[in-house]
Amino acid sequence: ALPLKDLGIDFGPIYRCMEVHRQLGELEAFREHYRSCRRTQAGLDHAPPKSGLGSGLRAYLCRLLGFFVLEEVVCACSKGVILRDEADSEWRDACKALCKAMAEETETMSETSLFLQLKSIT
Repeated sequence: ALPLKDLGIDFGPIYRCMEVHRQLGELEAFREHYRSCRRTQAGLDHAPPKSGLGSGLRAYLCRLLGFFVLEEVVCACSKGVILRDEADSEWRDACKALCKAMAEETETMSETSLFLQLKSIT
């Protein structure tokens, strides 16, 4: 497992906020707010580039995977802020969207160089 400090992200604020809400008996309200904010972020990160995947695939995959790395860390360390079933469901939905975008992109490709570019990323 990758140590949290190696991610270069300070998770302290979320853990402090979570603990304050837990102490106040408002953990469920915090969880609902956090999930709402993450759903908004997911809408941005999970959307394929409007210009197509050819030139934007690498950035798209980085956004998508970055989102789920954070989800995994918070899920593993937060004791219920993100439930495993929620994270797994979001991952499956994102994979379906990625597969759909890839299928649509490759259906209309006619240049060999674009196929090679996609292949070099994966």
